Amino acid sequence: MTSKKKLIIIFLIFFSIACKNVDLTQPIDAEILTKEYQEKKNRSDRRYRYNQIIVKGEINQTFKNNTENLIIVIGNADDIYAISCSMKKDEIILIDPLVQGEIVTIQGFCTGISGHIILEDCIFVK
Repeated sequence: MTSKKKLIIIFLIFFSIACKNVDLTQPIDAEILTKEYQEKKNRSDRRYRYNQIIVKGEINQTFKNNTENLIIVIGNADDIYAISCSMKKDEIILIDPLVQGEIVTIQGFCTGISGHIILEDCIFVK
């Protein structure tokens, strides 16, 4: 085996270990998710972006965006790595009982970072 082939094999082994799979069917603590994105954005994107994930964390704020979707911000709203969850339209009826500081579990489609870590089409998980 040539040294070039050995190098490629070593790289593939290292890459597969570095990008180990995470169980996306289990809730991810919001603090852990934000810490992962802060430390290694590209690796976090490979793990979570374009996947359904479940996040559990503390509500920082809630508001409706310009299309009247309920947005729930988990974590520090001023932090670039806060999690912004855009709820599905049928979840909007729950805006009244939500309280800042309340712990919620939300499932959504991660689209990466754009001001915050963005989750789209979110629903509450019991």
